Amino acid sequence: MDTATMMNMLGYRIGDADTNLFTNPFRVKSLNKAQTQMAQLLHPNYLTELEVLDTNNTLTSGSLVITTALTYDVLGGAEGILAVKVYGGKYCKRISMQELKKIENTYYAGSSDNPLYYIFQNRIYVLPTATTAIDIYYLRKPTDLVYPLNADQADAGASTSKFDGRSADGLSATNDLYNNAPIFHDQTDSYHIVSDYVGADVEFTITPVASTNLLENQEFFFLLNHFDTLTKTNFNGAMSDLNPALHEIIVSFAEAYCWALDANKDRYDIALNNAKMEIEVLNSRYTKAQGIGTSEDKR
Repeated sequence: MDTATMMNMLGYRIGDADTNLFTNPFRVKSLNKAQTQMAQLLHPNYLTELEVLDTNNTLTSGSLVITTALTYDVLGGAEGILAVKVYGGKYCKRISMQELKKIENTYYAGSSDNPLYYIFQNRIYVLPTATTAIDIYYLRKPTDLVYPLNADQADAGASTSKFDGRSADGLSATNDLYNNAPIFHDQTDSYHIVSDYVGADVEFTITPVASTNLLENQEFFFLLNHFDTLTKTNFNGAMSDLNPALHEIIVSFAEAYCWALDANKDRYDIALNNAKMEIEVLNSRYTKAQGIGTSEDKR
């Protein structure tokens, strides 16, 4: 289901179809938080849409900083790293911090034929340290259902109708590309439509005008997560990255957040337990085998 449908479903569940209690911005933030939490709890086999391969990542002294080197934010920290491979070479075996002592033995040390890696303090360390580049397979965080946009008033100046975006945010140089896109202004809790876009200056003109001047570093949000659908003026078409079969669970988590804000503990517990029970049912299909001949054999 698209974001509009998820928001409507959430509204009915919390008895607020007319958004009298919970604003649309809060609902969207709840859905974004919900889909990330659900992805962290689900077995990776349900998250193929989030799988990413970054190739030829340069190492510095045998290590790489995860947060700055990769294209996307990693889901679940170190647990989101699925595999590491020497660029143009072999896959690395992951070792734990407890196993580092073992590699002092030359029989267990990392080599070109048996490369190893471990993760510590947000870095991937590869052995042997002479390794220069690696490929990384990982799970990324789900794309937000809204796209954040930071204002920059270097050119437009103080205005209630115009603000400059930042080229570093990946905005296009094509004139009028974002015309008719709905945006939300976080500081004034208000919605606007892009009436004109000048690509050379990365300049947006909005209507209706804002209640205060649009200043540097104020935050806006596109209410769609893919630019190829920005001609639409509502939430229709903005989709979660996750499989549609999981969308109702996202709504359940978001419902729990709403009840928490409303200080309704009973309804919060019900919504949260319902979501977690569905997660448990899905994950139970991937329970590790136990018994003789398996790693779970306790004898």
